[in-house]
Amino acid sequence: MKGKIIGIIGPMFSGKTTTLMREYDKTKLVGIPIIFKPKIDDRYGNDEIVTHDKEKRQAINCSTSNRIFKYLCDNKLVTDIFIDEVQFFDDDIIEIIDWFRLEGKNVYFSGLNQDYLGKPFYFKNSNKNIGELLCMCDDTKHLSARCSICGEPASKTHLKNQEFNNDDEFNKSPVLLGNNDTYEARCYKHHNKD
Repeated sequence: MKGKIIGIIGPMFSGKTTTLMREYDKTKLVGIPIIFKPKIDDRYGNDEIVTHDKEKRQAINCSTSNRIFKYLCDNKLVTDIFIDEVQFFDDDIIEIIDWFRLEGKNVYFSGLNQDYLGKPFYFKNSNKNIGELLCMCDDTKHLSARCSICGEPASKTHLKNQEFNNDDEFNKSPVLLGNNDTYEARCYKHHNKD
């Protein structure tokens, strides 16, 4: 039996992790689900995924996507795989997700589809971006937030502190973990406009 890949994407503050948790809670009733998170995302702790509203679920912290692969190979009873903040993993995550789908596992992931510049989010140290993973999805939930300027639906993540745009080190790898003190959701009209 072939599994499915379900992607949950959108800007920051659109409810991606909340939606992932809801799907996890549903599968807990009929299967054996497990949640993974990238080690880089330590905003709320190491062994949990946490929404901006502080709702929590236990998660396994992984420094690379190959750690996910090894864990699942050692724990074959897992039926449903959940990966939060997938964009922070290396590009091996693409093949790993596809491999487990072919093994009959359902794989759910949440992540940013764009960086703060509005460009496709690239995996760590890679020329591959989140779009390659989205093309493999059997179902995609594209969420939106509310624009912090006008209140309209927002599909973009805006970096509040533009001083990073002039930082050469930051521009080599534009990943800056943050919350509402660093980022806000904006509509296309107000994206990167101050």
